[in-house]
This record gives sequence, C-alpha cells and structure tokens, in this order.
Amino acid sequence: MDVILIEIADGILQQETGALLGQSAVTGRIDGMVFAAGDAMGAAGGVTTLLDLGLPVIAASGVLTASPLATREAQSALSVPVYNPEDLGDPTIARGLAERAGLHRNVVETPAIHPFDAGSETAARISHQPTVNAA
Repeated sequence: MDVILIEIADGILQQETGALLGQSAVTGRIDGMVFAAGDAMGAAGGVTTLLDLGLPVIAASGVLTASPLATREAQSALSVPVYNPEDLGDPTIARGLAERAGLHRNVVETPAIHPFDAGSETAARISHQPTVNAA
C-alpha cells in the first residue's frame, strides 16, 4: 500500500489553502487528514471546519500536544484522537490511522519523519491514490 503524506501549511483560513480545499480534484483524492494546531481551540475550530467541508479528518496533532492540559482539552472537544508527533511515528498508530482512512492493506513500516513545523497549523493528508502530473 502506498501512503502519501503531504503538508499544507499556513492554516486553513489562508486564501490559497481555502482554494485548495475547495477543489474537488484535490479533496476527492484525500482518504484521511491529520489536522495540526497550536492549541486546543485551534484544533477544535480547524477540525470542525474541515468536517463541515465534508473532509475526512482522522486525527489531530501539533504543538498543542506539548501541553498535557491542551491535549486533554482538545481530546475532550474532538471526535477524533489526538496524537503527539512521537505517536504518529509509531507503526501501530500509523497503521491504525491508515485503517481509519479506509486503507486496509498492509502498511510498510518506515523510519518516522517529523511531520509538523512548530509554527504552523497543518493539514497532513493520507492518500493511497496515485499522483497526477499536470503537465
């Protein structure tokens, strides 16, 4: 199974990001999203916004997980699990996220790559569909 993970930085309220999230050619290829935020309120707002757009949010993460209190607040407000970056590098959790995204084949375990920049809200995408060259 191929899992493609991409980051869209600068937050979901940015004009360019909003344009991407409004394109069915982009959103139709998304099997699951991990939303990263700096605090519990940002996580709640971001996840809710993405779910309201009909996008498949499967987890939340980000700088908020540096604070146990913020992590608990986010977890109590969200319908998706909250993971810290180290959790996301765990093959068992990665496999669970892939399954939550509807990818039920074997996930190949590879070394973890830190997925989040501490300064940005991020929507990380998990997709098993092939990329399309726009050339």
